[in-house]
Amino acid sequence: MIYTISLTLVYVLIPVLLIYLSERFIIFNRIGAVLLAYALGLIIGNVGVVENINGYSVVQESLNSITILLAIPLLLFSLDIKGWFKVSGKAVVALFVLLFSVIVSVVAGYFLFKNNLEEPWQISGMLMGVYSGGTPNLAAVQAMLNVSPELFITVNTLDIIVSSVYLLFLMTIGKFLFRKILPKYQGNDNFEQLNNYEDETNFTGIAKKKNILPILKAISFSIIIVVISLGLSFIITNGISMLVIILSITTFAIIASLIKQVNQIKYTFQTGMYLIIVFCMVVASMANLSEL
Repeated sequence: MIYTISLTLVYVLIPVLLIYLSERFIIFNRIGAVLLAYALGLIIGNVGVVENINGYSVVQESLNSITILLAIPLLLFSLDIKGWFKVSGKAVVALFVLLFSVIVSVVAGYFLFKNNLEEPWQISGMLMGVYSGGTPNLAAVQAMLNVSPELFITVNTLDIIVSSVYLLFLMTIGKFLFRKILPKYQGNDNFEQLNNYEDETNFTGIAKKKNILPILKAISFSIIIVVISLGLSFIITNGISMLVIILSITTFAIIASLIKQVNQIKYTFQTGMYLIIVFCMVVASMANLSEL
């Protein structure tokens, strides 16, 4: 029992250290807490220590499910849906162009490479998620599609590598190339106002005494949404369907974000991202390094 508790504490507390290092030191910030969590998770899961702990798989499976289910509402509570309508129509058009581009690219990639890849439909689903909503979406899709830890880590790692090269292109050659093609950016007061929110990468406020109770309240709301979604899954499918659960959680969380008392709770997004980092570390520890 003591070893099981210790393993749980390792999974829960090490991400706190990773976040601290990422905020304190530039080199760790460049690597990112998620990638660091993958690396440490792989080490923990493949050095042969975890297997000697009774019930280690129960701890991994439990944290794997709990963290992602609780993280989704927390990430969505801070949405400002009403503020979206203040943004000009061009931004909405840009959003749909983005989504259309992602769909076309992923579908084309599926048919081009489906005979050369294992589980191409899962890879396509994860790519659709990550390019429309980042790592949290990727994690949610992994849970919905029951993707293996090895495939999840491989796709996310390759995405980080390719995206880094693409970002480097945009900041160097691309910047000058697109300036010749695209019109000059015109400021939009509504857009600037919409983006005037607290820094979502700043985790320092979570530990402040005045924020602890509000964050616990937000976690309670998240738990209620998860419980309701689990109930819906049993009603609709007579069992646990991660697809139904994730979609229900997302829907209820977006509705909850319209409630002022929920939407204005500070550091809900950061709390959700912390749970995502825990999730990434747990998933990595479940992966077999030789299969990677």
